[in-house]
Amino acid sequence: KYAQNVNPPLKELYEAGPLVATTDRSFWSISHNLPTPFKKGQVILLPYVSSTYVDVDVDPNRKLDPSSWYFFRGTLFRRFGSRTELVDLGKQVTGANFEGHKMPMKGPQEDVLLNTSNLMRASSVCPCPQGDAPTSGRLFEALATGCLAVVMSPRDIMANDLPFPSLVDWDSIALFSHSLDFLGTRSKGVSRLARQLERTVGPKAGGHHRDLTAAMRKRALEAFRAHMSYFRNPEGVVSSMLFEAWILLQAKGVLEGPYAVEKF
Repeated sequence: KYAQNVNPPLKELYEAGPLVATTDRSFWSISHNLPTPFKKGQVILLPYVSSTYVDVDVDPNRKLDPSSWYFFRGTLFRRFGSRTELVDLGKQVTGANFEGHKMPMKGPQEDVLLNTSNLMRASSVCPCPQGDAPTSGRLFEALATGCLAVVMSPRDIMANDLPFPSLVDWDSIALFSHSLDFLGTRSKGVSRLARQLERTVGPKAGGHHRDLTAAMRKRALEAFRAHMSYFRNPEGVVSSMLFEAWILLQAKGVLEGPYAVEKF
């Protein structure tokens, strides 16, 4: 199904060491067949393309729904990586709206996308567990709708799998936790995360934490519009990609500039 038939001239070009722009460094079939282009230092990570229902010209007003304080839609039981810990998390936080849904393969998808975008705008916190890649489209849709993203992926790979790290201060616009699989292997791992979320971003969090959360949402919206909005600001996406390429080419010694590796 995912067989990659890379013809020799194309493979030779890739193996020569060009920069590769992709939304998924870890897609197993491509990285297996083309390991050299996908190694650290040669890949520019791009954001996923968000639904037009969240990446809109004029943002609708946000009115938080306490019954949907924490929001998740997606596959709760999947082939690669269980999400049973997410179900447990939903039972331990206040106002969880977690439901398992698959995008219909046939028939109209507009109703699903519109309903999900409306619910995300009414929610405060959006867990973003690892998908087939360390990130998923869920992360970028959370940024676009002002729902505070909680990225739940392995920490050892996340540092290299977020788009535009030279331009986006990810720690200032999203929260990061261990992956669901890791939490499941630790005693009371899910319970500890639930308590931390409730204390800092839950509906009963103190005024100081609420102010911090509001500031993170504002910065997230600004970062999305500036660097990740394919529909509203495609020039921003392209400019951000070229800026990261400029930095990587300096690190590789191809270009001179302020980010070039100093030679001794």
